[in-house]
Amino acid sequence: MLKARLGKRDDIAAVRDLDASSAPFFLEYDYYSGGNLKRWSENRGGLANISLKQRIDIVCKVARATGAAHSAGIVHRDVKPSNILLRESDGAAHPVLADFGIAAITDEDALENLDITYSADDLINIASSRTGTAMYAAPETLKAKLASEEAEKRQRDVYSLGVLLYQMVIGDLEEPIGEGWRTEIRRNIKSPDLAEMVEEDIEKAISKDLSHRISDASGLAVGRGFGWFKMVFLVVAFREERIAVGEAVCD
Repeated sequence: MLKARLGKRDDIAAVRDLDASSAPFFLEYDYYSGGNLKRWSENRGGLANISLKQRIDIVCKVARATGAAHSAGIVHRDVKPSNILLRESDGAAHPVLADFGIAAITDEDALENLDITYSADDLINIASSRTGTAMYAAPETLKAKLASEEAEKRQRDVYSLGVLLYQMVIGDLEEPIGEGWRTEIRRNIKSPDLAEMVEEDIEKAISKDLSHRISDASGLAVGRGFGWFKMVFLVVAFREERIAVGEAVCD
């Protein structure tokens, strides 16, 4: 369905083969030399050895891929480092969103338009997303709250992206986001202005109040949600590097 609606995308892993009929069930994707995000960062000595600009660039591009899936009527439901693969080319690393194994279809009309037959069980209720990873799961998901609107379903992926942003900023993919997350941001970013901006951006993604949480993952990548362009510029300036304002991420 993703390929039918979006065509081939370099930021979403294409499924080469699958077997859901009998155990062991599997999904087969292309091989990516960089491995997943956790392994890729470990091979470089940890996130602390990777520039903050590049870390934010990765989250931004994952948000763009997630938003593309949303536009096709698919909610990933398990956005996390092990499901983000790295494609390396020309000395650069490009994230690829993978493993839609527990994804939910939110657009019944899209299936009909593509002449795809389905049963009622195929339209997975979003409440079953508890099978996702708890560290990246939105609070309402863990409470098995039904998502009545498509935007609310997408917002659960947005929450996962907010947690990922927090981890990438503090340089620790093992650290869950808890009550003291703002303190961790300030501990890792010495500039008060930049720290405050990062806190605001993360808050927009992880807000427990769905009316305040960003509703569109693609918006995170183009600046309607997180202050991506301003953030990247300030980060680089803070680290005393040089970059033109026009060289923002996700160009």
